[in-house]
Amino acid sequence: MANERRLDAVKSRAKTSHSTAVVNDPFPCDIVFPTVANLYYNDRLIIAFASLNQSDKQWSAGAEVTWKADGQRLSHSIAGLSGRFKSSDDAERFVVNLAKAWIDANP
Repeated sequence: MANERRLDAVKSRAKTSHSTAVVNDPFPCDIVFPTVANLYYNDRLIIAFASLNQSDKQWSAGAEVTWKADGQRLSHSIAGLSGRFKSSDDAERFVVNLAKAWIDANP
């Protein structure tokens, strides 16, 4: 019986804190979905993304370049960039230009 009361109290606190987080924060638990841009450049697909860093409210970027050669799908990842941006558009623009430069250098 005591365990059931403790469980009910925990559930009650969890419901209260969750509903408070939902009311005050559109992304509870610091979940922020990245933005994504897809484009073709010189017969290669660039999938660029930007993610918001919750601690400094700045955006970071990354990309995946994919293409087919000799019947195989190949890819190149652009990740771990140290640059931070004030907007997702700036981050995506930067990484798309970086991906295009990589494609130009690796025909």
